[in-house]
Amino acid sequence: MYLKKQASQDMRRYYASVIVAVKQGGSEVLGYYSLSTGAISRSWFPDEVRKKLPRYEAAPAVLLGRLAVASTMQRGGLGKGLLGDAVARACQYGAAWAVFLVSAKHGRAAAYYKQYGFTEFAGDPLLLWAPRKSIQELF
Repeated sequence: MYLKKQASQDMRRYYASVIVAVKQGGSEVLGYYSLSTGAISRSWFPDEVRKKLPRYEAAPAVLLGRLAVASTMQRGGLGKGLLGDAVARACQYGAAWAVFLVSAKHGRAAAYYKQYGFTEFAGDPLLLWAPRKSIQELF
């Protein structure tokens, strides 16, 4: 639904870059994700993390706003591959960022990201984060 109704608008308006995985030699969509840059207030982080952050009001971040895999491709590793590709692209981008954010669509998706070391924010269980260093080392 997102690809058909919103992705091209997000890209045209420079709100997000959308990366699509297609079947080799074809046009069947196997999965996709969207990436944006932004910042998140220091107040969202637990005290022990906030103490280690620079005293800026917000931490620079990359946001994985959408990640979807076709039902026929689920449980085959494509989701992990797309997540790894998103992290690699964010690292190659050249802009500074300290936090990788994920906006999970539902609780099952949040649980999926937690297996890769993402932590939910206390104020929003569907918004998760991982420090750049740890997510970069994982992928």
